[in-house]
Amino acid sequence: MNAFVFNKMDPEVQIDMVMMEGTMLSQAKKYNVNLHLFQLNNFYVELFSKDDSGEIITTRAFEDTAHLDIYLQDIDISSLLVVC
Repeated sequence: MNAFVFNKMDPEVQIDMVMMEGTMLSQAKKYNVNLHLFQLNNFYVELFSKDDSGEIITTRAFEDTAHLDIYLQDIDISSLLVVC
């Protein structure tokens, strides 16, 4: 399975598959929506949930790592940059 096939599936099936088989990688918040990043097989899946209820409102699967920027900006790598 790839991201294209996943995006064509029924949303309830997508959510069940991610929860059962996916690996949680990160979380972020954008425009009052919580984003939950998972890896599933060889692609990434975002689950979007409302702030107040936690209800999943949509999903998005992708393979392009450029979409990971929102998650990567919160990783502190300053300890890796220390010169001895």
